[in-house]
Amino acid sequence: MGKFSLFYFTLKQIMKPWYRSYYKSILVEGLENLHPNRPKILAANHQNALMDPLLMIFSMREQPWFLARADLFKNPILAFLLNLIRIIPIYRIRDGKETLNQNQEQFKAVSKLLRMGNTVGIFPEANHAEPRKLRILKKGITRIAFQAAIDSNWEMAPEIIPVGITYSKIQSHGQRVLVLYGKAIRVSEFRALHEESEILAHNALREAIATAIGKRIVDIRKEEEMDSIETLRWLDDSHLDEPLSFPENENEFRTMQAKIKRLEEGNRLSAPAVAQNKFVKQLQTCFPHRDAGYDYSIYHRWNKQSDLRTILKGPLMQLLLIPFTLLWGLPYWGMNLYVKYYVADPCFKSTMQFGYGWAVVLLWSAVLSGLLSFYATEIPFWVTYPLAYLSASLGMLMLNQAEEYRIYRRARKLFK
Repeated sequence: MGKFSLFYFTLKQIMKPWYRSYYKSILVEGLENLHPNRPKILAANHQNALMDPLLMIFSMREQPWFLARADLFKNPILAFLLNLIRIIPIYRIRDGKETLNQNQEQFKAVSKLLRMGNTVGIFPEANHAEPRKLRILKKGITRIAFQAAIDSNWEMAPEIIPVGITYSKIQSHGQRVLVLYGKAIRVSEFRALHEESEILAHNALREAIATAIGKRIVDIRKEEEMDSIETLRWLDDSHLDEPLSFPENENEFRTMQAKIKRLEEGNRLSAPAVAQNKFVKQLQTCFPHRDAGYDYSIYHRWNKQSDLRTILKGPLMQLLLIPFTLLWGLPYWGMNLYVKYYVADPCFKSTMQFGYGWAVVLLWSAVLSGLLSFYATEIPFWVTYPLAYLSASLGMLMLNQAEEYRIYRRARKLFK
């Protein structure tokens, strides 16, 4: 239960090239709020299944533990692997009332980890969902936080770091992601209230966590207008055909949050009013999904660049993809077909695409390396395998670029 695991470190380094190439960009702010050698609970919103904890794992130096639902541990092989990568099972009512008593032992284990100065990641919503809104937080996170504080006589009371994760999309590769780490919420500051009333302390801490996370995510409260707001939040108030870009820092993210608030308030630029706009209808016809506004921002960015740059990033990239397709077409198309026909939960599509793709890439790299070493005996396997593996990651980067070009071409037919 130490802070450092050699297996964890090695696995992270092996996975890093594929992980990094899976996204178009990963922007992280607020790492200065993660004070070393202090017990910390990372409290994040949960929209994208296992991709959410991976974002935190790869954005920080520490090796955090995470809590996950216990039904994932029913498969003994998967349970063994999850234990190796520091996943702790937590039981829910759907797992059976008789299993809930086991949570007390799990909470004690987490408390011990925190008292040793470890970092533990918790998704306090206790489930994932596609709509971009913060759901009601469960009480597990405050129970763990206060138990760790009490077990250490408040000397090692943990800090709770609010984490906001925002994706441009959640169902495919080539996404842009913004991860915002907020300032620590000190559990010790709730000690006096806890000694007065445990219920009031739990509610106050949970409210503080919810408020802090909500400031760092796209939180659309009007569910009946969610699809319209999802599209319109990308468009400029004065010129609807001038889209906003994906926020690259907290200040730009605040601008988008303010736009969402104005849309929800129901002024002249409210979602129902603007949704009747001819341009918006045209936009939603071109991109008939919730992320239409983001796809239009891609088109607009490509449309503003020079013709030479478009050729270099578009048709030329398609030519460069030919050798990649010959080498990696089987695992890539297999990955997409598997996700399309066998993954029903939209929040799990990226997870399965990433995980299945990585597993197949590891195996296919071995096949390609074995064939190359067989025919070119002077080149050892330990040289060809890393090259094959890295070529897959490079190909994924090119695929992400090609996907943007495909969106640009589709929109150009409609908007020109």
